[in-house]
Amino acid sequence: MFDCKELAKQAIESGVEPLTLHYEKASVFASSQKIVRTSIWVNSLDLGVISPNEYRFVARRYKQGDALVKRHIQKLFKILPEFFALHPDVLFVTVPVFGRLLEQRVLFDMLFEAFLNHPQVKPDKICIELSADILFEELETTIAELKKIKDYGVRIAVSEIGDDFCPVLRLPKLPFEYGFLDKYAVESLGTDKEEEIAGSLIAYLHSIGKKVIASGLTNETQKQSAKRLECEGYSYESKGERFPYARIETDDEVNEE
Repeated sequence: MFDCKELAKQAIESGVEPLTLHYEKASVFASSQKIVRTSIWVNSLDLGVISPNEYRFVARRYKQGDALVKRHIQKLFKILPEFFALHPDVLFVTVPVFGRLLEQRVLFDMLFEAFLNHPQVKPDKICIELSADILFEELETTIAELKKIKDYGVRIAVSEIGDDFCPVLRLPKLPFEYGFLDKYAVESLGTDKEEEIAGSLIAYLHSIGKKVIASGLTNETQKQSAKRLECEGYSYESKGERFPYARIETDDEVNEE
């Protein structure tokens, strides 16, 4: 089991920075604007660097995952005013969140507190990013919390659209604006499976009024295919960049129960 508390403790004692904040940019086809997706990377002395994809399936089920999201929001809001000043082309930044925060109705409070503490950060500059596997959960409470967040002005996106954990017919239930395609769909771009997989998925998302980002491209052919299929944006496969002053202090923060 992923034990963030223990990994952080070991990393601190060894002199390793246990948690750091990273970002990667997605480009918008119709303009020079960028969408910035942020993430926390866990740096373990024994296990090395652990990416969000490697820990999210465990972290989303436990309170330590909640603590990661809270610290992510707090750290991000502190550095965003300077980041936006240096990157005026950024349309918004995403914060990946876990469904349990919506079910417990605490995510809006986390965001509201952050906006109060950092009034320079405007709601439409923030986008919460949900993984599509949330669609397997009971959605009544989740949707109510999402509508509250959306009404405040915060954007909503869903990632991993198109993988085995995405029941696409339930997508219209969620009040989201952007959809990030899964690797399986992206890999079909520029192949004879393009229309069957990526093309049909993109067309469906457009039919329900969503904007589509083809994330994790590996070549120019995929980019041109994404543009031809009228995706709103794209990003290339990348480990991203580290934010300046990206270390997240963890002694008290990650150990929350």
